[in-house]
Amino acid sequence: VSGTEAVEQAFERIQTRVRAAVPQARIPGVQVQEMVQGGIEVLCGITRQAPFGPVLTLGWGGTQVELLQDSRVVLAPFTHERIGRQLDRTKVAALIAGFRGAAPKDRETLVDLLVRLTDVFTAYGDRIEALEINPIAVLDDGHGVRVLDALLIPKAPPDPHRHDDSETHPTGAPA
Repeated sequence: VSGTEAVEQAFERIQTRVRAAVPQARIPGVQVQEMVQGGIEVLCGITRQAPFGPVLTLGWGGTQVELLQDSRVVLAPFTHERIGRQLDRTKVAALIAGFRGAAPKDRETLVDLLVRLTDVFTAYGDRIEALEINPIAVLDDGHGVRVLDALLIPKAPPDPHRHDDSETHPTGAPA
């Protein structure tokens, strides 16, 4: 939809349909976001992998991720240069650079985003199990990137009833 009036009308249609289908449902509001068109879709996934610690996976995103299997892994420390170098080793890098005369995409903003996401993951590593953003739309150079879908998996709280054999008693004896 385009424009304030169209958004308000769409919201009213949603409210009407929901009330008809589920009368007891409460909709306190909706989130309105920009419709992103164009760009190149890129994947970013961050997990913790023993013994390496945080690991960033990046590459072609969207529906192409399974089809083209074009991804790279980056180990910590996560720097602009390291992430950029691995991105440049993917096939999607050619599209970001402006393959066959197409407009180049905003590579620098993409790499900046990836660095910042790894910073957040590292800073809150005791609370985050995994973070996946797929896709990230990389727009024309100078127009930035847009996160189109994201999944954050929090770490499960420790189970107070679980006893790990590796734990020791304060005296040094096994617990």
